[in-house]
Amino acid sequence: MKVLNLLRHAKSSWSSAGLEDRERPLNDRGRKACVLMAPKIEQLVSGFDYVVASPAVRAQETIDGIANVIGFSDWYTEEHLYTFDWRELERCVSSLADAYDEALVVGHNPAITEFCNYKTDARIDNVPTCGFARIRFAVDSWQAVAKSQGQLLDFITPR
Repeated sequence: MKVLNLLRHAKSSWSSAGLEDRERPLNDRGRKACVLMAPKIEQLVSGFDYVVASPAVRAQETIDGIANVIGFSDWYTEEHLYTFDWRELERCVSSLADAYDEALVVGHNPAITEFCNYKTDARIDNVPTCGFARIRFAVDSWQAVAKSQGQLLDFITPR
């Protein structure tokens, strides 16, 4: 059994017009959403075996904000998670080490919304910023996720 937790980055700032997309930080609303969502996530999940995030500043600040409240400090950064394509997200998930049964992946839309809709029977219009989805796959290998359908266990948002 593998459980995939997907977290969309929190609300980012558009106030600095010269910044590249990857460099945009969280705005105040995004930072507050992390503090609001962290206890909700902690109630659903007893812990993560592996945590990985997109290298985008807004994704890194999101996981940092969640981690500060929940109380973990280790996560990895994966270049390929800076994607908006659900198939690339699926490839990243498929490459996770099988030693981990519960993973948290922090990334971007529309990849997260589309992944949830293609890989489960959920019909989510949009995973909002700082939205969290928890999916269980009845497989023993992350590689098998690519050929499997999962069950959406939880879907929570900051609102």
